[in-house]
Amino acid sequence: MKLLQERTKPIVLSVAGLDPCGGAGVYSDVNIFNSHGLRGMAVPTTITIQNDESFKKIKSVEQDLFVETLRFMFESYKISGLKIGLITELYHIDAVAACINEFKPAVTMLDPIISSSSGFNFWDKAMLKAVTQTLLPCVDVITPNCSEAITILDSIGEVTQTLDQKELAKKLNAAFRTKVVVTGGDSSNNGRVTDVFYDGISLETRTSEYFDLPKGLKHGTGCVFSASLISHMCKGLDFAAAGALAALFVENKLRGNLQ
Repeated sequence: MKLLQERTKPIVLSVAGLDPCGGAGVYSDVNIFNSHGLRGMAVPTTITIQNDESFKKIKSVEQDLFVETLRFMFESYKISGLKIGLITELYHIDAVAACINEFKPAVTMLDPIISSSSGFNFWDKAMLKAVTQTLLPCVDVITPNCSEAITILDSIGEVTQTLDQKELAKKLNAAFRTKVVVTGGDSSNNGRVTDVFYDGISLETRTSEYFDLPKGLKHGTGCVFSASLISHMCKGLDFAAAGALAALFVENKLRGNLQ
């Protein structure tokens, strides 16, 4: 009976990097999916050498292995949600977009990880072009921080110098017809953090306390937020409600790190 119950849970698949310390990437995603009452699965795109405070090295999973594993998961299971995290190769984009178009998971999300917090760049111009032309038109939700939103918009010729979070969210939605969360956890405004949610019709903001923690205690915060968001959406909540709960989930996690 327990196995049958496990198989009836919605399945969320993470396609992201493998962080050996578990703070981000596929280990973190699967843990969060499971904690939200879903069944988490994962296909790693890369193997990284990192810890909570520093990023040292990365190696992409070999193309044939990645593509075969990804397709096998979609062919074997009904995937309700697909969360795309760290992607570093053009074949990652092509394979993921092909599976979205063929298998049509109910919710697809891109958490665009363009560089590490230590300054290691994952996307060059070719990756940015492929993401904007091939992947973004396929996904339902995108969750960049302000810097990532600006980089994406700049790459398609949008002027972003004077745009605030709300305008960035609207520009991304107009360009790609996707629901947008522009997260604010990478910066503080008078001790507060604001996340902006825009679905093309309604614009919502959520403001919470800024936690001035060491970098290591914030490692993977963006992954945690997006994993919680897609989990709630796969459980049937609408975008705004799911976003509020995901933001609260991260806030409580950070508050727990203070103790």
